[in-house]
Amino acid sequence: MLFWIDATQEHESPELFGLSLLERHIRIVKRICDQNAMVEATIGQISELAPHLATELKRTAVPDRASEIRVELREGAPIPDIGVTLGSHISLTWSRSAKPLGERLKSAVEDAKGAPVICLSADTEIDGRLVIHLATRQDNRVFLSDEGDERCATVRIRGDMPDFDESAGDLATLADSMLERGAAQEVDLTEFKGYIAKLRRHNAPYLFKVTNEEVRDRIARFLFDSNYKGATDFMTSHVYPPLVWRMVKPLARWRVHPNVVTIIGIIATFSAVPLFAAGAWVPGMTLAFIMSVLDSVDGKLARLTYTSTPQGDFLDHGTDYIHPPIWYFGWAWGLSGGDPYSGVFQASIWMMGFYVFDRILERLFKICTGRSIQDFRPIDVKLRTFTSRRNINLAVFVVALMVGLGNEAFYAIVGWQALTAFYHFVRVVQFWGGDSEEGFEHREVPDGGIEGSNNLSNFEAFH
Repeated sequence: MLFWIDATQEHESPELFGLSLLERHIRIVKRICDQNAMVEATIGQISELAPHLATELKRTAVPDRASEIRVELREGAPIPDIGVTLGSHISLTWSRSAKPLGERLKSAVEDAKGAPVICLSADTEIDGRLVIHLATRQDNRVFLSDEGDERCATVRIRGDMPDFDESAGDLATLADSMLERGAAQEVDLTEFKGYIAKLRRHNAPYLFKVTNEEVRDRIARFLFDSNYKGATDFMTSHVYPPLVWRMVKPLARWRVHPNVVTIIGIIATFSAVPLFAAGAWVPGMTLAFIMSVLDSVDGKLARLTYTSTPQGDFLDHGTDYIHPPIWYFGWAWGLSGGDPYSGVFQASIWMMGFYVFDRILERLFKICTGRSIQDFRPIDVKLRTFTSRRNINLAVFVVALMVGLGNEAFYAIVGWQALTAFYHFVRVVQFWGGDSEEGFEHREVPDGGIEGSNNLSNFEAFH
């Protein structure tokens, strides 16, 4: 498969989260190629031992393994430093031309020798899921976005030469000509699975033309907001976003890797524990809130700059699972003055049990339904806002310490964790043996917008 990127635009588009739009396109394609290579390697390893699983994995792979990126530059333009290291399974070639886009694309299709061609424009910001969707289709498809000066398109050509206007100067004009001549179909949004399991939300595919800094800023805010989970706690969704937004922008511009942020967060996480145990609440809680905010920053930074790694994901989520009960033990030790036989410390042991039980229930629910217990139904989404989790418990405990009710608040937190676990137990029993089709896709459709639309104006409610 050939990924063909038109970068012949006269005016260079502004950077988005510290990356040129061309670099963002190449990073998207690289990720598709890397994931496809990983799937192919896994299929090869398990094909004899588990043929049925290998067959299922083949369905997730991009047909005609993505292996070539070709970037078309305008005549005389220097080859830019894209800041991306490509693996041996991806080739990147550069060319320069002053010919119309239609003629250049015709040559690229001929050079592809029957392989599918995905056509992208380097003055746009595209949803990586849309690129994957196009790559897995079998026929010619076009995706058009917006109107006027911000109109843009991406095109999939199946391998043979379709009928299009060779004098077309941009992909939007070329896409229009293919539709008019019956040489392609528009992307059917009913075929596009917009639900993102990791974010517990539904996002429509997007394609935006970045014409100036004002448009860039609107798109940046949209991307930031759309990377928040659809079901999360009150602190993450309502209190932290302004801080996270102000941190992500400069970190992306300085090209700070999200794993660095994760490691700083881990240091803050475990440095707070001895302070809790010593009753040094101000420095301990300061570190706790720093970690809590950074826990949002690293994920946003990784997704917005296409720099997530398996190692970073493991460190981030591993820390999230492990540290809460350690914090609770530290709180109880500090409240009791180091007395392991005190009521508050005994309560922390119960807290540990309820916490582990709750996590097991969440995993069981995912196994039996294929969906997260946090957003299975609308009521689950609403309750996730204030159920017993680290951020909620931290905020409650800090306020209680300020008014001298630390012990009382800790007992209340333990009780709230028990109630949360009980509710999740009921949900597991209720839906045991169910499937994801019974679930609820948490959809973010702004007022006045049309679900599935890719027009930026329909997402103003996010800004």
